This record gives sequence, structure tokens and C-alpha cells, in this order.
Amino acid sequence: MTRFIPIPPILFACVFALSFIGCINDNAPNNPLAPKPTVGTLALSGDQATLPETVADAVERTVPGSVIVEWEIEQQGGLSIYVVQVDDQGLLSKLEIDSQGTVLSVTDASASAEAESTEDDTVEAGTAEDGDAEATEDETTEDGDAENGDAEDGDAEDDAEDSDVEEDDAEDGDTEDDAEDDADDSDKDEEIALADLPQIVTEAIAQALPSGILVKAKAETEDGILVYEVEIDVDGQSFEAAVDAEGNILEIEEED
Repeated sequence: MTRFIPIPPILFACVFALSFIGCINDNAPNNPLAPKPTVGTLALSGDQATLPETVADAVERTVPGSVIVEWEIEQQGGLSIYVVQVDDQGLLSKLEIDSQGTVLSVTDASASAEAESTEDDTVEAGTAEDGDAEATEDETTEDGDAENGDAEDGDAEDDAEDSDVEEDDAEDGDTEDDAEDDADDSDKDEEIALADLPQIVTEAIAQALPSGILVKAKAETEDGILVYEVEIDVDGQSFEAAVDAEGNILEIEEED
């Protein structure tokens, strides 16, 4: 005969309560404070092991036998796009694949890297050429300044030469003036005593005017020739005779 052991009411109540709480937890909404997995984060890097299977399959279909170097997730138009870089026997390629495994684009990463390097080299070369151009411009400016300096020196020398020529001309003018002054001085009359007249001069006058009486005399140099001008009285009439130092009568003029 089977015997039934009665279950205490309190134990039955505990079991019922635990079962009810478990049901509530299964149907309860997510806890907002609970940590959430990071999904679709911008530029989230990873390796092949963590790539979604659909994306990894797309990579294998597109570049068979390649090795995934790195990948990241980018947000484009609200969609998560996987940017995967692979190495296919030394050739780097970059694939853009959506979460459904659709390949959006395939580019040569090596060519892009070379293009960027070439662009950098071009920029550096352009900078160097600009520096060379500036250096050349500075040298040209310096040469121009030097030429201007030489031109100024040449102008100064020309001015100095012109000044020397003017001074020489002035000196020549002074010399000519002095000569003219000397000539003028030499042309001036100088009265002399009758006793100082050379005998040859008085004899020439006596022969030309036998009855003449010497009144006064003066010596004058004309064109470098010494001429004696003698005033003579002949019977109350005045005459002037010009006689050179050799006794030659040059002129006898009656005075009014």
C-alpha cells in the first residue's frame, strides 16, 4: 500500500513563487543599464576571425586565397559598410562590402598609396622649386642692385669727368682771359720822356719833318711790335708820327 507524504504548505508556496519570478524575468524588457554590444561603430577595426561570415565569404569570392590585413566599418548614408584591405601575393586591394555581402567597390590600395606618395613628392618638389625660384629672384634682385650700383658709380665717374672737363675749360678760359688781359696791358700807351726816345727814331722824324719840334712821346706795343708815337709841332701845326724801333716811319698824321 502506497503512502503519501504530505508537503508542507510553506514549501509549496516557495516553489510556486520561484516559478512565477522566473516567468516574469523571461518576459521582462531589456534592462537599459545593462551593457550593450558595440555594433556598427565607425572605423571599428578587426581581423578576419571577427568579420561577419557574409563579408568574409564575399572577400573570398572576390579575391580568392588573399589574406585580410585589416578592416573597419564606415557609416555611409545610414548603412554599415565594411572596408576590408587584403594582400593577394603582395598586391594590396581594398574592398567595400555591405552587411549583406554585396561587394560595392574594389580598388588597388598599392596604386592609391603610390599616388599619395607621388602627390607628396610633387608637393615637396613644388615647394623646392618655389624655394629655388625665390632664391633665383633674390639673386636677380641682388644682381640688379649691383648693376644699379655700377651704373651709379659710372654716373659718378662721368660726373667727375665732366667736372674735370669744366674745370679745365674754366682754367683755359682764365688763361685766355689772362692772355687777353696781358695783351690789353701790352697794347696800352705808356708816355716816355723825349730823352728816352732811341736816336734812330728821332733821326727818322728829323728826316721826315726837318723843321719839326718834338713835343711829347709815348711807347705802345701793337701785336707784339713796339711802336713809338711822337707828337711834333711844325710851324704851329701839330703832327703825330708812328715809328717802330728800327726807325721805320709807319704813319704821319696831321692832328686837328
